[in-house]
Parts: sequence; structure tokens; C-alpha cells
Amino acid sequence: MGRAALLAAALLAAPAAARVVSARYDQPTTRYDHGVLGDAVEWGTLELRLADGTIRRVVLPETRAFEDTAPRLADLDSDGAPEVIVVESDLALGARLSIYGENGLIAATPFIGTRHRWLAPD
Repeated sequence: MGRAALLAAALLAAPAAARVVSARYDQPTTRYDHGVLGDAVEWGTLELRLADGTIRRVVLPETRAFEDTAPRLADLDSDGAPEVIVVESDLALGARLSIYGENGLIAATPFIGTRHRWLAPD
């Protein structure tokens, strides 16, 4: 196989390797004391598993937590790869809907402005 063919194969394989295939919350925390989900434990980290087995972690600052039941995967930009939709809450500013990809935060709504109010996406 020539160099050009190898380069083309590598370029074609690269996007698939960076594709998110699953997501989960990790690092239980009690720093956000809302308890809307029935307990006082939320999550400090979002773990993204990529198609090549790589794990990427999004660690929130101490003033925020993932206040959610589970991350949701959906292809929001029709590129064939899912993005990760989560509820992220700030100790002072309340909740927001955030969208993450393999390289971090893609987009987010503004925080709702009041703590202890929760977003409930379907």
C-alpha cells in the first residue's frame, strides 16, 4: 500500500476513533445539596468512552455538579456521531443544559439563575 493510501486510511479512521460511544457519571459528591433526585449525592465527573476505547473525563469545578439521572447520547448536529446531553448545576446559579463532545463542552444554555431549581429533560 502506498503512502497516499495509508494517509487516506488514517484520515478516514480518525473521526471514528474520536466518536463518543457511551457516557456515564463518576465521582459522587455531596457539594450540591439539592437532593431533587431522592438523595444528596450528585456527580463531579462525566466520563466519555470513545470508539477506540479511550476514556475522556470532564471534571467540574467544586462549585458545580452533574445533577442528573444519566447522560443522554443523541446526534444533535447530524454528523453521524452522538453528542452528550447533561444537566449541570451551579451552587449559586442553578441548573443548565450542557452538551459535550469528545473535545469537551460544545454548547450550554444559560444557568436558570436560582439554585435548587432543576431541569428535567426527556
